[in-house]
Amino acid sequence: MALAVRVAKAKDFRDFFGRKPPKVWNALCCVRDGRIIGMGGVVYTDDGVAMGFLDMRERPAVALHRAGLRFMAAMKAVGEPVIYTACDDTIPRAADWLLRLGFKMTPDVVEGQRLWRWKPE
Repeated sequence: MALAVRVAKAKDFRDFFGRKPPKVWNALCCVRDGRIIGMGGVVYTDDGVAMGFLDMRERPAVALHRAGLRFMAAMKAVGEPVIYTACDDTIPRAADWLLRLGFKMTPDVVEGQRLWRWKPE
């Protein structure tokens, strides 16, 4: 039952989401017993805006947080200027986790969810 976090490949995206990956994306996936249980990263809109995403089938909290911190550090290292994401308020403590990753809430709402913004500091 060991959990591994690694860079996601196109096949991982297809297997997990059931569709081909976006044109431009970068993500990590969490794997347990050879099966992907979660994936998070960024997809880029046609305008070049980085939109963060996370989808988990299980909630390995500590590993998930460490992977999130690692991913955000990588985004900072490559010079990503800003990442946006929506906060799903139906997930307990989702907003707290975004704050811990360095996101700040904006006044904007997209499809009924609050929009958050991350900028490297």
